[in-house]
Amino acid sequence: MPFKRKIDYFSHDGIRQDLKGKTVRGGAVTAGAQITGAVIALLAIPMLSRLLTPEDFGLVAMIGVFASFSAMLIDAGFSSASIQREELSEQQASNLFWISTALGVLMGITLVCVSPLISWFYGESRLIALTIPIALSFCFAGATVQHRALLRRNLAFQRLAIIGLSGQIIGQSVGIAWAWMYYRSPLAYWALVFIPATTALIVMILSWTLCNWRPRLPKRNVGTKALVGFGANATGFNVVNHFARNADNVLIGWWWGETALGYYERAYRLLLVPTQRVVGPLTSVVVPSLSRLTTEPDRYRRAYRRALGVLAITSIPLCGFVAVMCKPIVLTVLGEQWHGSIPVFLALVPAAWITSFSAATGWVYMSWGHVRRQFKWGLFASAILVVVMASCLPFGTIAVAIGVSASMVLLRIPGILVCFSGTPLNLRDLIDPLALPTVTTLVAGTCTAMLTRTWFIDWGSVAVLSVGAVFYAACFCLLYFVTEEGRSTVTNGINDLRLLRNN
Repeated sequence: MPFKRKIDYFSHDGIRQDLKGKTVRGGAVTAGAQITGAVIALLAIPMLSRLLTPEDFGLVAMIGVFASFSAMLIDAGFSSASIQREELSEQQASNLFWISTALGVLMGITLVCVSPLISWFYGESRLIALTIPIALSFCFAGATVQHRALLRRNLAFQRLAIIGLSGQIIGQSVGIAWAWMYYRSPLAYWALVFIPATTALIVMILSWTLCNWRPRLPKRNVGTKALVGFGANATGFNVVNHFARNADNVLIGWWWGETALGYYERAYRLLLVPTQRVVGPLTSVVVPSLSRLTTEPDRYRRAYRRALGVLAITSIPLCGFVAVMCKPIVLTVLGEQWHGSIPVFLALVPAAWITSFSAATGWVYMSWGHVRRQFKWGLFASAILVVVMASCLPFGTIAVAIGVSASMVLLRIPGILVCFSGTPLNLRDLIDPLALPTVTTLVAGTCTAMLTRTWFIDWGSVAVLSVGAVFYAACFCLLYFVTEEGRSTVTNGINDLRLLRNN
């Protein structure tokens, strides 16, 4: 059984051995896990959206901003530091474990203590009690960070897939069961906080089970300071970026209330689910591999372009499809009560397109260790984004969504130039892999929109969505595979599959 094989998590030679093969196999396992995870999410979203109300989602989203901020501080960039580091000792990993565990407990206690202030800010007393299960999830998460980082560092993606999928399945099942039992009850919204708490508990248990490493007692003067410094800069960027990306939720909840926030939050979540299911797992595969190639510029550049091509061919077409089929997707997945999310959904489409490949800059920052530069750029870009959100707030949630999209599009090019400075990459290394999938998506999307609006406009949302999906996929594949670049990408994919089979 592969899960009973012990891994030497601190062997440098073991990590670099068969790096391409491990990356390909890891990518295949991760892709399979994410397809499964996407199916689970797409089943859970409509179930919860029909069992709960926009007010329920808006209520939990109010505290979700602060909760996710605390969750970032628990990691403190230590997982990224462990993955990026060329040499990592067992004692350094142990020290990082104890720091993360302490931060998890501290963040949990802090969230409970500040919950009255959060309740006062929104004028909603129910938020105080909601912090308790979320605080427990922080304690579980703190004891998990280093184990999962070591698995990622050693490209043990099969184990990571089992951990992630098991947590997702059990967590979502608990939430759906609660929402069903308390349907139309004042207690129904608790389902949304039991999901992350249950997920974190299952992930902690399985991480300790499938990662055979156990931490030692902490020691001083073992080189942990450099890792903490790396993590601090990475966390600084994540914190700034998090508040900038979630300031819209805070402002909308404060100004317009939980119902408006519920419509906005569901539109944002539904639009980003397809790309997030691709970006996160691919990042976990790409960053460890690129971090081992920084001393070989040509190999680094080829590996980066190839990884970006995989990201583009998966996330950009998904983004285009959800944009074209916005209305039937919202009505089919969320239900008739979510009509208010449709215009917000459309306004956020440009932001979703940017997000579909923005992780590619993060790969460069993390693999080269340029986290201080990333933090500085994050401060600048986030300040602009928050100012735009605040300026648009009095005009409604749609105006905020438009402002978010416009800001993210305008900041993309300068952000890429800052990121690539001092690396073997240039602007063409980003544009070339994105060009064909973007153009093909635009053409396929336009043809699909014309077809559905001309011939199937009177059909039900499920029928329109089904016809649109088949036509869009056929149109995209035809346009993509007719080009030499598209065929080359497919050929490379087949070669990778052969490598996977032969190993």
